[in-house]
Parts: sequence; C-alpha cells; structure tokens
Amino acid sequence: MGSSGARIVLHMCHVLEQNKAGFTGTWYNPKTNTSGTVTVISTYYRYNRPCREFLATINGVYGTENRYGDACRHGQHNWRLIRF
Repeated sequence: MGSSGARIVLHMCHVLEQNKAGFTGTWYNPKTNTSGTVTVISTYYRYNRPCREFLATINGVYGTENRYGDACRHGQHNWRLIRF
C-alpha cells in the first residue's frame, strides 16, 4: 500500500476511535488531492474487543469509490482492518 493508502487507513483509524455508530468523519490529503468520509454503522464485540462496521467513501483522481468494511481495536487506540 502506498503512502496515500496508508494515510487513508490512518484517517479511518482516527474516525473509528473517535466516533460511535451514526457519525461520519471526513479527511483530506492535499498532497494527493484525495478526500473522503468514514461513517460508523455499528459497534460490536469480537473476542472481547470493540469492532466497528463502517462505510468509507474515497474521492480520488480516478473517481469516487465506496468501500464497506470492519475493523477491530488492537491495543490501545489502534485499529486493524478485518474487511475492506
């Protein structure tokens, strides 16, 4: 994953940590002129860890892409994508 992809994941993790179900966080990367949103759909627990189901919209140079995914907390304030 390139630096742009890594930056998207970093923004997603921040939104997942800070927001509960129903909230949307936005991000913008001026270096690549990409932007997007991450909307938390629900929170659930897997192996006693909080997980969030989310919908991400990525606006890039090749158009807009909607991605559905899940991530679970791994450690303190870190999230791992399970499906994206």
